[in-house]
Amino acid sequence: MRDLSRRFIQVLCAGMVVLLAFAGAARADELGNERYRTKAIAKTVSDEIAKNYYDPNLKGLDWKGLLEQAKQKIDNAKSVSEMLTAIYVMVDKLKDSHTKFLPPSTNVRLKYGFEAKAIGDDVRIYKINPKLPAEQAGLKIGDKIVQMNGHAAERFSFDDMLLYYRVLHPLPAWELEVQSGSEQPRKVHLTAKREDKPIVLDIDRLSDFWDIILEEQSENEEERTYHIANLDDGIGYVQVREFPYDERFLDGLVERVKDSKAMIIDLRGCPGGLVDTLKGFAGHFESTPTLLNKAIERKKSEDINTKPKKPIFTGPLFVLVDSRTGSAGEIFARHFQQTGKAVVVGDPSLGRVMTSRYFSEEYGAERIVYYGIQMSVGRVVLANGEELEGKGVTPDVLCNPTGDDMREKRDVCSNKAIALARAALHLPEQSQKAMVLVPLKN
Repeated sequence: MRDLSRRFIQVLCAGMVVLLAFAGAARADELGNERYRTKAIAKTVSDEIAKNYYDPNLKGLDWKGLLEQAKQKIDNAKSVSEMLTAIYVMVDKLKDSHTKFLPPSTNVRLKYGFEAKAIGDDVRIYKINPKLPAEQAGLKIGDKIVQMNGHAAERFSFDDMLLYYRVLHPLPAWELEVQSGSEQPRKVHLTAKREDKPIVLDIDRLSDFWDIILEEQSENEEERTYHIANLDDGIGYVQVREFPYDERFLDGLVERVKDSKAMIIDLRGCPGGLVDTLKGFAGHFESTPTLLNKAIERKKSEDINTKPKKPIFTGPLFVLVDSRTGSAGEIFARHFQQTGKAVVVGDPSLGRVMTSRYFSEEYGAERIVYYGIQMSVGRVVLANGEELEGKGVTPDVLCNPTGDDMREKRDVCSNKAIALARAALHLPEQSQKAMVLVPLKN
């Protein structure tokens, strides 16, 4: 969940030169200046966390000692990337999904042309962008990534690996080991396509820190498109990409399926969003104000209750989740699962559930560097005392597509949810057919 600054940051613009250049590009005589600047940034990051983190004891860490360790690493670093990584590692010692250092952006982007995520115990490619290295190298949707740059691609560490190689230490080429179906794993060399252009970081669109691991981030209009469907025999479907600032948008989606007898809420890939929007959306499925969770902050505790609003839906509810369902999405799924009002279908979520704020920072006068910190300002405790951070939501019905399913665009988990909804309505089994989705842009 978030309370992000409604501010657009123009990272590179006339009269502002970002000196934290792409890793390895700074000349040796510039590294001394970069060390000075990066240590100043490390001090600011450390101070902001010490002042605003929900736990004033900082989980018992020697915070001053960690800052000194970061400064020593910066002094010994041979590149700007190593300096920035030292700050990231300092912050990461908190082991908090929503407390992360967001390093300065650069005007250099390296594009490989694919997205991948954990699906069950595997990491699989779910998107290939045309005319980029991944497609040119023959990678396909559904391919399993076995290794990336010599490191095993594993469920609980792959997103961190993407963060390192896409943000902290981008490389001009990647070495992958991939597997298609039952074939033997093969080596794939990808040389990135380099793009040089100003970057605008739209904080309004940064719904979660982990969005920055996506190669396209929020530029792709597809990622901003939600879908609804009125299926046969009174089954409604609503896809929630995120819980946006405008809660009326999600209200409008529910209104379009208000006559449904059973409902499927698709939270796959939903990183979270605004607390008030979560409260309002959940209010379509609770007839009275109901406690979703407590947000326990440094100086106060706040009850987060549903906000009932029409139309209120009381029929069978099915919620789809996956490894990229996070924060507010996880709270929604687990609340209705725990209260017995919903059946959760899909892949376990990864447990990234805290109340956070984005702190926008800058360094310099004539030469300005913009960076930020996403920080947990509240611990999330569900109504039954449970915490999802680091634990996630375990579906009632486990479901994951195979590589072949992904390549053939068979949405087996939506089909599973539809079959469960039909059974709950005592309807006969029906051969699966593609849903007719209505796209709606926020």
